[in-house]
Amino acid sequence: MKKYLFSVFIALIIGFFLSYVFINQYNDYKGIRVSNKGEEIYFIQYGVYSSLDSMEENTISLENYVYNVDDSKYFVYIGITKDEENKNKILDYFKSLGYEVVLKKYAITNKKFLELLDNY
Repeated sequence: MKKYLFSVFIALIIGFFLSYVFINQYNDYKGIRVSNKGEEIYFIQYGVYSSLDSMEENTISLENYVYNVDDSKYFVYIGITKDEENKNKILDYFKSLGYEVVLKKYAITNKKFLELLDNY
């Protein structure tokens, strides 16, 4: 009985040591984490255009905007926020100016972008 207890004790120690090593290697992981859903961000979309020229013609009246090219379409955003209250204020502001805007919600994982958004 004693020789089995010693074997079980050694197996437990080795198991804890190996699990510690394997778990700690993921703390410093530099790749893309597919399980991280990211932080919910609200984007106020101004429009979607099929070409760069079309987008530039239709955004002349806008002072500031960002755009994203996805599947050969140009998505124009005129407001970005994390806060629910700010989202509503931005939507109301642009609607009062006569713009037709659409609210989009995306999960963003880019830490640098999220820090910059916090600063603004």
